[in-house]
Amino acid sequence: MIKMLKHREKLAVFALFMLVCLTGCTKVFTDVDKISSYLSSQKKRGASVDDPVLLVVKINLQNTSDEDSNWQKLLKAINTSGLYVALDLSNSTIPGTELNPAPAVNTGKKFIVSLILPDATETIAGVTNLVMFRYFENLTSVSAKNVKIISVAAFRDIKLTSVSFPSAIEVGLNAFYGTSLSEAYFPNVAIIGSGAFFGCSQLVSVDFPAATEIGNTAFARTALTEVSFPLVTNIGNEAFVNSATLTSASFPSVTNIGNNAFAECKALKSIEIPLVETIGNWAFSGSGLESIDIPLATNIGTSAFWGCNDLATVTLGTLTSANFIRVVNNTYWWQQTQTNYITFPGNLRQVYLSDDGGPGTYVKEGDSWTKIEEGTSL
Repeated sequence: MIKMLKHREKLAVFALFMLVCLTGCTKVFTDVDKISSYLSSQKKRGASVDDPVLLVVKINLQNTSDEDSNWQKLLKAINTSGLYVALDLSNSTIPGTELNPAPAVNTGKKFIVSLILPDATETIAGVTNLVMFRYFENLTSVSAKNVKIISVAAFRDIKLTSVSFPSAIEVGLNAFYGTSLSEAYFPNVAIIGSGAFFGCSQLVSVDFPAATEIGNTAFARTALTEVSFPLVTNIGNEAFVNSATLTSASFPSVTNIGNNAFAECKALKSIEIPLVETIGNWAFSGSGLESIDIPLATNIGTSAFWGCNDLATVTLGTLTSANFIRVVNNTYWWQQTQTNYITFPGNLRQVYLSDDGGPGTYVKEGDSWTKIEEGTSL
């Protein structure tokens, strides 16, 4: 699967360069003023998003927020032409290393269907609650050779179907929230921000071989079917919640799993978490887990496995009564109530805490749990 991901990503990276070969156009524009006449001369291409004009530009974009900057002049030229373009800015320059695409500017952006960012770009600017690539409503492909930081909400709710950021080390808060990505390959990313791929309903496969941390809701409500994160040590709250198609997961290095991390992942049958120590409240509630092996877990939260009715094999380490049940007293002026939250289904708590219980492997037979003798094959 990883090889397939890498192959497809390479196709996305070189898509614009293939277009150069197909069109026979190798012209590189170093003068914005000449772009308008070039676009106006196009007779056969650019009328639809599926047939864009290749536009290779080598300029200084200048301060993109300035109305008279080369960046805004370029956008105006594209807007005036009314043609869809595949824009290659790889050889263009910017002040410093942070790219700000001027999110308040609407002009011309809807005509850009694919984009290669300047090689000088190391950071995509980000401002909380502001989508940096706002108004790029038909942008489906983005690549950047040297970008390291993809900041907050950079591409939120854009129609992106392919991206390539081979040098990125951090994907920020809500960076690709709600996009149309089907695959995501980030070979060097260490930190996956909260909500980074939240609601990407077409995202079926991801590859983050260097990631160590997954933020809250990072992959919630996606179409992932199986995931493997070899170096991740921390999984945030609701990281995969409501990912209804997720069937298996592997986290060989994880030590902490947040609240509701895999809640309502009804297709999730198996997960590898041999080093986990802390499992948050409702972490796997409502999931389809059939077995769980957590010998190092010492802190299991409220209702962590509530509603896991298919759970038939459990391996546990040393736990206390508090790891199996939470008693919550709710006191109001009009009533006093007590609610019990059961961590595991059935009578596993009672069996584990009995004289014959303790650390080991338990199997469910009918509605009851039984501890099996060490060395017994299942």
